[in-house]
Amino acid sequence: MLEYLSQLSQSKLILSAGVLLLLLIVRRSLTASAHRRFKNDNERKRRWSSGIKNISSLLMMVGLASVWFDEIQNFAISIAAFVVAIVLATREYIQCLLASLYQATARQYRVGDWVEVDGVAGEVANTDWITTSLYELSINCGKYQFTGRTLIIPNNLFITRSFTNLNYMRRYVNHSFYLVSDKNEDALSMQAHLQNKLDESCADFRETADRYRSMIERKLEITIPGEKNKVQITTTDLGHIKYSFSFFCPTEQAKEIEQLVTLAFFTYRANLLPVEQSF
Repeated sequence: MLEYLSQLSQSKLILSAGVLLLLLIVRRSLTASAHRRFKNDNERKRRWSSGIKNISSLLMMVGLASVWFDEIQNFAISIAAFVVAIVLATREYIQCLLASLYQATARQYRVGDWVEVDGVAGEVANTDWITTSLYELSINCGKYQFTGRTLIIPNNLFITRSFTNLNYMRRYVNHSFYLVSDKNEDALSMQAHLQNKLDESCADFRETADRYRSMIERKLEITIPGEKNKVQITTTDLGHIKYSFSFFCPTEQAKEIEQLVTLAFFTYRANLLPVEQSF
């Protein structure tokens, strides 16, 4: 009999029922006492009844939480572990979704724009909640041409890595390159000749390029170099003459103009130097 009573006392269900029953009895007793004490004062009667009800409800929750503390703790740990596992397993997708929401509000780019993310450039072909498709562009070598490859970029890279919108480069670009000479030609004469050749190559589109550059500067509130075609002379670490070129031109003509200037460089150098020194 004593063992049976011990098991009953250890049963959390019985203990919970006992706590609830005891608190309910105490609440009814206190409420009845308040009604008798303030039977002629309805306001104080309602105030005491409400206070007794709230305090007893709080004691019920604390009592039940104390009885079931171990189970509640284990359940909370299980839920937390489950949530952490879900977040870790899907964090890349969550980051991509958040990046898509940010892109939808910030409008960093849209389909058809030229963009560069984490050192990779391309034209935006398609975008969804998880990825963005790019038609890869070769811009590092100054060709500004499609490579034929399609890149699938996770959207989270657009907010966690370096990102540049290159859309204005679709029509015009500030193109730069340099030539190095290890010969002792007349550098000033060569510079003047190459400057004339560069200005001549850019003459057909000069006015249009200036208007386009001004429009982009007003729209982006930045200053784009290229108002004048530049040919600058410097030297390398080895003391060779270095001719640096910079000019603003239509994107599809950048490489063509570079080749024309390069050809003019070798042709003019051949005329300046004896045959055995020109190559």
